[in-house]
Amino acid sequence: MKQLIKDVLEDVADSQPNLNSEAARENIATSIISVIKAKGSYIEFTDSEIDEQKMKDSWVCSICGKSTYDVDYDYIGTGTNHLGCELMDEKRVRSDRRKGDRREKNYSQEKHEEKVFGHDQGGNYEHPYNSFVRSKEDIQKQAYVEMTSDGLPPGGDSQAVLESHKLAE
Repeated sequence: MKQLIKDVLEDVADSQPNLNSEAARENIATSIISVIKAKGSYIEFTDSEIDEQKMKDSWVCSICGKSTYDVDYDYIGTGTNHLGCELMDEKRVRSDRRKGDRREKNYSQEKHEEKVFGHDQGGNYEHPYNSFVRSKEDIQKQAYVEMTSDGLPPGGDSQAVLESHKLAE
Protein backbone atom coordinates (compact mmCIF):
# COMPACT_ATOMS: atom_id res chain seq x y z
CA MET A 1 0.00 0.00 0.00
CA LYS A 2 2.84 2.34 0.92
CA GLN A 3 4.51 1.68 -2.43
CA LEU A 4 1.29 2.49 -4.31
CA ILE A 5 1.07 5.87 -2.56
CA LYS A 6 4.74 6.59 -3.30
CA ASP A 7 4.19 5.78 -6.98
CA VAL A 8 1.24 8.21 -7.18
CA LEU A 9 3.23 10.96 -5.44
CA GLU A 10 6.14 10.37 -7.82
CA ASP A 11 3.81 10.74 -10.82
CA VAL A 12 2.34 13.95 -9.36
CA ALA A 13 5.78 15.35 -8.41
CA ASP A 14 6.58 16.03 -12.07
CA SER A 15 3.85 18.68 -12.15
CA GLN A 16 5.10 20.18 -8.85
CA PRO A 17 1.70 20.73 -7.20
CA ASN A 18 1.25 23.31 -4.49
CA LEU A 19 0.39 21.20 -1.40
CA ASN A 20 -0.99 24.30 0.30
CA SER A 21 -3.80 24.27 -2.27
CA GLU A 22 -6.96 22.33 -1.28
CA ALA A 23 -7.59 21.41 -4.96
CA ALA A 24 -4.08 19.94 -5.36
CA ARG A 25 -4.45 17.83 -2.20
CA GLU A 26 -7.90 16.64 -3.35
CA ASN A 27 -6.46 15.74 -6.77
CA ILE A 28 -3.62 13.71 -5.17
CA ALA A 29 -6.02 11.94 -2.77
CA THR A 30 -8.35 11.05 -5.66
CA SER A 31 -5.40 9.68 -7.66
CA ILE A 32 -4.26 7.56 -4.70
CA ILE A 33 -7.77 6.17 -4.14
CA SER A 34 -8.20 5.30 -7.83
CA VAL A 35 -4.85 3.45 -7.88
CA ILE A 36 -5.74 1.54 -4.72
CA LYS A 37 -9.14 0.58 -6.16
CA ALA A 38 -7.51 -0.51 -9.42
CA LYS A 39 -4.65 -2.49 -7.88
CA GLY A 40 -6.48 -3.60 -4.74
CA SER A 41 -5.52 -3.17 -1.15
CA TYR A 42 -3.79 -5.59 1.14
CA ILE A 43 -3.22 -6.06 4.82
CA GLU A 44 0.07 -7.21 6.25
CA PHE A 45 -0.38 -10.12 8.63
CA THR A 46 2.01 -11.28 11.31
CA ASP A 47 3.34 -14.84 11.26
CA SER A 48 1.01 -15.87 14.07
CA GLU A 49 -2.01 -14.50 12.18
CA ILE A 50 -0.94 -16.39 9.06
CA ASP A 51 -0.50 -19.62 11.06
CA GLU A 52 -3.93 -19.15 12.64
CA GLN A 53 -5.50 -18.64 9.21
CA LYS A 54 -3.83 -21.82 7.92
CA MET A 55 -5.20 -23.72 10.93
CA LYS A 56 -8.69 -22.37 10.24
CA ASP A 57 -8.39 -23.48 6.62
CA SER A 58 -7.38 -27.02 7.64
CA TRP A 59 -10.33 -27.51 10.03
CA VAL A 60 -13.02 -28.23 7.44
CA CYS A 61 -15.72 -30.91 7.61
CA SER A 62 -15.24 -33.32 4.71
CA ILE A 63 -18.98 -34.09 4.64
CA CYS A 64 -20.56 -30.62 4.55
CA GLY A 65 -17.49 -28.50 3.68
CA LYS A 66 -18.03 -25.99 6.51
CA SER A 67 -15.40 -24.86 9.01
CA THR A 68 -15.07 -26.77 12.29
CA TYR A 69 -12.40 -24.47 13.74
CA ASP A 70 -14.69 -22.84 16.32
CA VAL A 71 -16.70 -26.01 17.14
CA ASP A 72 -16.37 -27.46 20.67
CA TYR A 73 -14.29 -30.65 20.92
CA ASP A 74 -17.34 -32.60 22.12
CA TYR A 75 -19.05 -31.97 18.78
CA ILE A 76 -16.15 -33.08 16.56
CA GLY A 77 -16.41 -36.56 15.07
CA THR A 78 -13.67 -38.40 13.19
CA GLY A 79 -10.83 -36.13 12.12
CA THR A 80 -12.24 -32.65 11.57
CA ASN A 81 -15.82 -33.63 10.73
CA HIS A 82 -18.90 -32.37 12.56
CA LEU A 83 -20.37 -35.06 14.80
CA GLY A 84 -23.85 -34.24 13.51
CA CYS A 85 -22.73 -34.68 9.89
CA GLU A 86 -21.25 -38.10 10.68
CA LEU A 87 -24.39 -39.23 12.51
CA MET A 88 -26.60 -38.12 9.61
CA ASP A 89 -24.29 -39.89 7.15
CA GLU A 90 -24.37 -43.08 9.23
CA LYS A 91 -28.17 -42.90 9.48
CA ARG A 92 -28.43 -42.47 5.71
CA VAL A 93 -26.17 -45.48 5.08
CA ARG A 94 -28.11 -47.65 7.55
CA SER A 95 -31.41 -46.84 5.84
CA ASP A 96 -29.94 -47.63 2.40
CA ARG A 97 -30.58 -51.36 1.76
CA ARG A 98 -27.70 -51.55 -0.70
CA LYS A 99 -25.14 -50.42 1.90
CA GLY A 100 -26.84 -51.11 5.24
CA ASP A 101 -27.15 -54.32 7.22
CA ARG A 102 -28.56 -57.26 5.34
CA ARG A 103 -31.08 -59.68 6.73
CA GLU A 104 -29.73 -62.53 8.82
CA LYS A 105 -29.33 -66.03 7.40
CA ASN A 106 -31.52 -68.84 8.60
CA TYR A 107 -30.26 -72.15 9.98
CA SER A 108 -30.35 -74.06 6.69
CA GLN A 109 -28.43 -71.31 4.86
CA GLU A 110 -25.72 -71.32 7.54
CA LYS A 111 -25.42 -75.13 7.43
CA HIS A 112 -25.13 -75.06 3.66
CA GLU A 113 -22.37 -72.44 3.81
CA GLU A 114 -20.51 -74.43 6.47
CA LYS A 115 -20.65 -77.49 4.24
CA VAL A 116 -19.58 -75.63 1.09
CA PHE A 117 -16.90 -73.37 2.57
CA GLY A 118 -15.37 -75.88 5.01
CA HIS A 119 -16.39 -74.56 8.44
CA ASP A 120 -16.13 -76.88 11.41
CA GLN A 121 -18.61 -76.66 14.30
CA GLY A 122 -16.53 -73.99 16.11
CA GLY A 123 -16.72 -71.57 13.21
CA ASN A 124 -13.11 -72.16 12.14
CA TYR A 125 -12.12 -72.90 8.60
CA GLU A 126 -10.61 -76.27 7.75
CA HIS A 127 -8.12 -75.89 4.94
CA PRO A 128 -6.11 -78.75 3.53
CA TYR A 129 -2.39 -78.05 3.69
CA ASN A 130 -2.03 -78.62 -0.02
CA SER A 131 -3.76 -80.61 -2.73
CA PHE A 132 -1.79 -83.81 -2.02
CA VAL A 133 -1.73 -83.90 1.78
CA ARG A 134 -4.99 -83.67 3.69
CA SER A 135 -3.94 -83.26 7.34
CA LYS A 136 -1.20 -82.06 9.66
CA GLU A 137 -0.43 -85.62 10.74
CA ASP A 138 0.23 -86.61 7.12
CA ILE A 139 2.73 -83.75 6.80
CA GLN A 140 4.46 -84.80 10.05
CA LYS A 141 4.73 -88.42 8.85
CA GLN A 142 6.10 -87.31 5.49
CA ALA A 143 8.69 -85.03 7.16
CA TYR A 144 9.76 -87.83 9.54
CA VAL A 145 10.15 -90.33 6.68
CA GLU A 146 12.25 -87.90 4.64
CA MET A 147 14.45 -87.00 7.63
CA THR A 148 15.11 -90.61 8.61
CA SER A 149 15.57 -91.98 5.07
CA ASP A 150 19.33 -91.32 5.25
CA GLY A 151 19.59 -92.40 8.88
CA LEU A 152 18.60 -90.90 12.19
CA PRO A 153 19.73 -87.34 12.92
CA PRO A 154 21.96 -86.58 15.94
CA GLY A 155 19.74 -86.95 19.00
CA GLY A 156 18.03 -90.09 17.75
CA ASP A 157 14.43 -90.89 16.99
CA SER A 158 12.96 -88.40 19.48
CA GLN A 159 14.91 -85.56 17.84
CA ALA A 160 13.58 -86.61 14.41
CA VAL A 161 10.00 -86.60 15.73
CA LEU A 162 10.43 -83.13 17.29
CA GLU A 163 11.90 -81.70 14.08
CA SER A 164 9.14 -83.25 11.95
CA HIS A 165 6.53 -81.58 14.19
CA LYS A 166 8.33 -78.22 13.86
CA LEU A 167 8.47 -78.56 10.09
CA ALA A 168 4.77 -79.40 9.93
CA GLU A 169 3.90 -76.19 11.74
